Amino acid sequence: MLKLRKKVTMSLSNRDYKKIAILLFCFFFINLLSAEQIESKAISGKIHPLSRELGSGTRSAFVELFGIVRKVDAKKIDNVSLYIEITNATAVMMGAVMRDLRSIGYISMGSLNPRLKALSINGIEPNIENIKNKTYPIMRDFYVVYHKQSSNILKDLLSFISSKEGAEIIQAMGYIPLSDQVSNYQSRNLSGSLAIAGSSSISPLMEVLISAYMKKNNGVKITLMQSDSTTGLSSVKSGLSDMGMVSRKVLDQELEGGFIANSIAKDAIVIIVNPNNPISNLDSSQIQKIYTHQITRWEELR
Repeated sequence: MLKLRKKVTMSLSNRDYKKIAILLFCFFFINLLSAEQIESKAISGKIHPLSRELGSGTRSAFVELFGIVRKVDAKKIDNVSLYIEITNATAVMMGAVMRDLRSIGYISMGSLNPRLKALSINGIEPNIENIKNKTYPIMRDFYVVYHKQSSNILKDLLSFISSKEGAEIIQAMGYIPLSDQVSNYQSRNLSGSLAIAGSSSISPLMEVLISAYMKKNNGVKITLMQSDSTTGLSSVKSGLSDMGMVSRKVLDQELEGGFIANSIAKDAIVIIVNPNNPISNLDSSQIQKIYTHQITRWEELR
């Protein structure tokens, strides 16, 4: 009898432990959901702004378009605060924003993916229609720079980029072709090699264009080296590459010595935050103040 009573007591005790474990799990799960719901309604705390390095064409275009500059002897100087964290490539900035709820950054629209959230600026959403009708305020050109005495292969590649096939690739990648009136590309079956260097914003687009071009020209090998716009310019001018990719305005003095700058597409710069950040729109003045360290906390933006 005593043995039977002991077994019953042990059995009841095990069931109780299971009930307690289930209740604890439900308690923590409900609290986790509540925390997420609270977080989705508002965000507070210190803003973690991210910027590209000084040689970046995307940074140059960003500070110019948002007026994040100061005048020194009639020259406009980059005025991004020294408190801003610097990233040295598009992919690095994207990864940082994906991991950090309180971060904010900026990238080319063509690099945007579902794991990032693009903000509207002054109530205008960044999309192809708003870029085409020029209502979205942060647009720039993608340039390639080369010497006027460049090889036939380079000129043929430019013909492909400006062709109907090139325009279709540009649009499919989320950028704006320069013209709807383009001709079909006819391969000349050339052979040889090219080296292209520069902007990490242009590199994803150029990589796809190069791949499509080489399929039509099996004898051509093109090497793509990703860095930034300033490095792309210096590499082509020093002869280390045949073409430089530049995602900002090219100055007249940078073309001295017989160099040419051609725009190959139009692009929008998008302001990105973590997808779980409830903010969906910022004014230009708010972005300017974030990057000059005048606004430092998310609750200041409400």
